[in-house]
Amino acid sequence: MNVLIRQFAAQFESFWRTSPNAFIIVLPLAWLYQFILALRAKLYRSGIYRMSTTTTPVIVIGNLVVGGSGKTPTLIALAKWFTTNGYRVGVISRGYGRRSGVLQLIDAQSSVENAGDEGLLIAKKTACPVVVGADRAQAAHKLLGHFDLDIILSDDGLTHYRLDRKLNILCRHDIKHHKNYFTLPAGPYRERRCRSSAPLVEWDVGRMLKPALGLPYDHLTACTVHWSSLKDTKLMVVAGIAKPERFYQMLREKSLEFEVYPLIDHGVLTLKELAYLSNEYTLLMTEKDAQKYQHLSGFRYYIIPYTMNLTDACQDFLTEWAHRNLNINYNNEVI
Repeated sequence: MNVLIRQFAAQFESFWRTSPNAFIIVLPLAWLYQFILALRAKLYRSGIYRMSTTTTPVIVIGNLVVGGSGKTPTLIALAKWFTTNGYRVGVISRGYGRRSGVLQLIDAQSSVENAGDEGLLIAKKTACPVVVGADRAQAAHKLLGHFDLDIILSDDGLTHYRLDRKLNILCRHDIKHHKNYFTLPAGPYRERRCRSSAPLVEWDVGRMLKPALGLPYDHLTACTVHWSSLKDTKLMVVAGIAKPERFYQMLREKSLEFEVYPLIDHGVLTLKELAYLSNEYTLLMTEKDAQKYQHLSGFRYYIIPYTMNLTDACQDFLTEWAHRNLNINYNNEVI
C-alpha cells in the first residue's frame, strides 16, 4: 500500500508540474497568495517591517520552485570553497523533516530527528557549524552567538525577507522542462521572481556546476567498493530527493541496471521496507537518504556520494565577490 501511495504521489506531482490548464480553477488562490507575498516584500523594502541584520554577510542559496534544484549541493560546494580559501563559514537551514521545532545548533554527530536529513548532510559534508530552524534570522543570530564567522550561507530562504543578505544565488535546474509557470497552489512556483533588494545572480546548476559520483560506500563494512562489483547484481535504488532523474542517469552511465523504489522528497523507508530491500536486493541510496538510517545496525546498503564541483566561472565570480564584500583576505587578515 505504501508503494502505491508513493507512486500516486509522484505521478500527481509530475502532472501538477506539467499540466497548468488542469489547475486553472485555483488560480484565484494563487493570485491572492502572490498579492500577500508582494505586499509583505514591499513592507520590508520600505522599512515598515524591519529586517534583521547581522554584522556578518549572508548569502542565500535557493530557488523559486517547490522541490529540488540542486541548492543544497551548491551550498555544500560554496561552503567548501570559502573554507578552503581561509574564510570562517557558518550555515543556517530549515532542517526540513526534523521532529523538533526549536532552533538547534547541530554538528556531524547530531541525530536526524534533531537536524533533518539535509541539515545533517550539510554538517557532515562541510564540517561547518550549522543552526537549523524555520526562522532564518533567529538562526543566523544564534550562530553568531556561538562562533566568530566571516560569512553565513543560508540553505534556501530567498523569500524569507526578514533576513537581510548581501547576495541571493538563484539555482535553476532543467528550466526547459518546466511547463507549469503558475504559483502555488496552481503551480510549483513559490514566486515568479525574487523580491529581495539584495543583488541576485542566477546559476543554471546543470551548466555552472559539475556533478560527480563518488565510489559506493558499504554502510555495513565501512568500505568503498568499485562500480564493477555492483554489476550483475539485483540492484534497487532509493532516492528520496525532489528530482532523482539526474541521479538515475549518472548511475546508468556507470553501466548499471537497476530498479527504482519510489520515495517522495525527504521520504523515509519503514524498518520493514528497509529490511526487505536490503535482504532481497543490493540496495543503493543517496547520501541524503542514508542520514535517516545510519543509526540502525544490521542493514546492508551502499551510499552513493554526490558532489557538485564549482566551475572556473563560479570560482572567478566568488573570488571577485569576496574581495569586494568580505573585510578579510584569504590569509584571514583584516583588509
